[in-house]
Amino acid sequence: MLKQKLFLFIFLISKVLVSFSGNGILVFDSQVQLKSRSSEKIFISFHKGDIINIEIKELKKRSIQHFSASEFEGRFIYELKKNHDSAFCIFFVPETSVYVLNFENKSFRSRNYALKIFRKPVSNNSKEFDTKPVWKEQIDTIYNIRKRDKIIAYDTLVTEKPVLVLDTCKNIEQILIDQRIKLESSISFRKKNRAVIEIDLAEDTFESKFIEHEPLAWAYWIGVGKEAEESWQKTVKTVSRLGGGLLSKYVHPLLGFAVGIIPEFFIPATGKNVRFWFVSDTLQSNLFLQQKEFESIESGRSIVAYGKNNQISSSKIYLCLLNESAISPIDVNFKIASIIKECHYKLEIEKQIQIKAVYKREAANIPKIIKRQIPKVNN
Repeated sequence: MLKQKLFLFIFLISKVLVSFSGNGILVFDSQVQLKSRSSEKIFISFHKGDIINIEIKELKKRSIQHFSASEFEGRFIYELKKNHDSAFCIFFVPETSVYVLNFENKSFRSRNYALKIFRKPVSNNSKEFDTKPVWKEQIDTIYNIRKRDKIIAYDTLVTEKPVLVLDTCKNIEQILIDQRIKLESSISFRKKNRAVIEIDLAEDTFESKFIEHEPLAWAYWIGVGKEAEESWQKTVKTVSRLGGGLLSKYVHPLLGFAVGIIPEFFIPATGKNVRFWFVSDTLQSNLFLQQKEFESIESGRSIVAYGKNNQISSSKIYLCLLNESAISPIDVNFKIASIIKECHYKLEIEKQIQIKAVYKREAANIPKIIKRQIPKVNN
């Protein structure tokens, strides 16, 4: 019995090889390119009883990773696993259908196959069979069994949450800067006739999530040399004569000017000038240092200059100073004050009531329409 089966198998293989002595009809001749770790599918129709011969050759002499043939959405009829750079595949076609030729590249190196497909028709009647499939739209209806929720009751949940609540707010006046700086002449070898001073209008002495500072207004006094110092001292003496109550609160004249109690400062008749600008960001201050055009929010040129501003667009401003004198250096004294709004917060416990629904889950069949393109044999 075993000898009879072996003889029949040898007979069938011999018949297949003899029938392919002329290779058959060439139905596909092209290249299949696969990137690293990718796959490629070819859809082709075959007639029942055909004998198919597939020749695969890797053009870069790399190994063939994996090749298989199967009915579209059906059974496998052929699978090749070998590490040669060429292969000769032959199989019978069990049913007239569209077949999928699947190439896989599991390597990190690309593959480039030269692919030829021959068919040996089962009879002359199938000789003109069209191997190119047509694509038709198929509409499927599927049902998703999902859980549908039904409310059967409500639960009340009370939670406590800590929150920051505004307690009190007050305005605070403070001196931010009281400083001197020397500016060289414009022809000095050190080229230090320009300077930029950064000013934080809401400078915090400590950090706390319970205290918040917001700048409301700022004031300045800028003076040059001995003449400016003398005019400042004259203002101080004048303020001292106004009374002890005022001095106890506003020791610094610039703070009194910031809140409107001191209307003006003395200005000397003679002295050296300084030119100044206030700008709102570092971009404008860098343009000033580079001697390019820039935008300012306030500017002036004087022996003594002062002013106040309540237009707050940023918590930081920059004072730009310039000595225009070609021969004389100058000593510049500048004082900056700000009015800030200080708000204190306190921690309170807030109760929150949440109403939570209680659900009962029920199964529900929900239809879903799916449209897709599928290959069909071109009859």
